[in-house]
Amino acid sequence: MIGQSFSTEAIVVNLQNRGEKDILVTFLTPNHGKIIVKAAGVKSIKSSRGANLQLGNITNISLRQNNGIYWLSECLATNSFMFEQKKLIQLNLLFYFLEIVKNVMAAGAIGVAVGRNAWQNPVPLALAEKIKEIIFK
Repeated sequence: MIGQSFSTEAIVVNLQNRGEKDILVTFLTPNHGKIIVKAAGVKSIKSSRGANLQLGNITNISLRQNNGIYWLSECLATNSFMFEQKKLIQLNLLFYFLEIVKNVMAAGAIGVAVGRNAWQNPVPLALAEKIKEIIFK
């Protein structure tokens, strides 16, 4: 049985290796909340999706749901966090922040309150808007 397919914007918040070529990716999305997706074959040399799946990336993803499992069909980074020029402390703060958001959402929270980590960002209003879209819509 072929399941439902849909596309959405999402932030990559966690990556877990599954075998030689597969990854489980945790996304935060505006309309579907937290989604754990199986990305089959993305660690293969021939895969174009793997480079787009980096922590902190804002991506456009296409998924299909089959038997209760989400599968990644397409992925394109619209804002690649790692290619922005940053200091090491900023990278550290992002990964710490994403880990906190992941744990809070996994514990059943319906949202997060964001303070200094967002407001010290070079574009704080844009970051706050993205976080609001992903968590509260």
